[in-house]
Amino acid sequence: MLLAQDPAALFSKAPPDIDEALRARVTKFYQAHVEGKFRVADELVAEDSKDIFFGMDKPRCRSFALGPITYSENFTRARVMISCDTEMVMVMMGRIPVKMPILSLWKMIDGQWFWYAEPQVDREARTPFGLHKPQDPSAQPAAPGPAGGGLSSYFVDLEAASRLVKIDREEVHFNRDTAGSERLTITNSMPGFVKLSLQGGIIPGVAAKLDKEELKSGESATLTISYSPVKDSPPQDNTLTVVADPINKEFTVRIRFMQPEPATAR
Repeated sequence: MLLAQDPAALFSKAPPDIDEALRARVTKFYQAHVEGKFRVADELVAEDSKDIFFGMDKPRCRSFALGPITYSENFTRARVMISCDTEMVMVMMGRIPVKMPILSLWKMIDGQWFWYAEPQVDREARTPFGLHKPQDPSAQPAAPGPAGGGLSSYFVDLEAASRLVKIDREEVHFNRDTAGSERLTITNSMPGFVKLSLQGGIIPGVAAKLDKEELKSGESATLTISYSPVKDSPPQDNTLTVVADPINKEFTVRIRFMQPEPATAR
């Protein structure tokens, strides 16, 4: 049975010209944020996402660094992780420097890369730090809020955020000759949502399924791995991977098949 797409297909290296063009556009976009030039950044926003971009909180980064890039749809879509050097306000400590992880979505339009968002039906856009509803462009701009409001309330270090998403175990065992199933629990303790996906190859007789793919803060998902023996196709030990976005954390689950113990002679 099919667990997911082949990882090699998902993470194929992009042609150099496509990769370089994306990196240049992403760099220009976030450099505009560093300099506070949001009109420049707006030039790189897809037309269908401009209202969301207009209404969203825009973190001010002192500097930034490009992280992992995942391509899809024949290199016309990309997910880019950004590490933003900024500040947050903490009680008793004042302002402290932190690195804020940002998931950046990009799509190719007429040969150019543009930033875009994935709005919900109710026009709210999900971010790793909560839900954000775009403002009415005709409305008067709101007065500036206190330092630490909006997204800044959830600024976290990327490594710290990664530790807040956990799986209860990373290995399951099956008897080669006996059908069975195992359940694993993935828990999200981040302030915002995470999106889960499965990656792996085809393992005869094995199926894997998540009971939910999006987890709000404090929620858990169950990963069920089932095995049924397949005639004339002995199983081999293998792995599958669970990816948690937008922090790009990977859990590798080992699937091991044990030989049945020989019957004891009487």
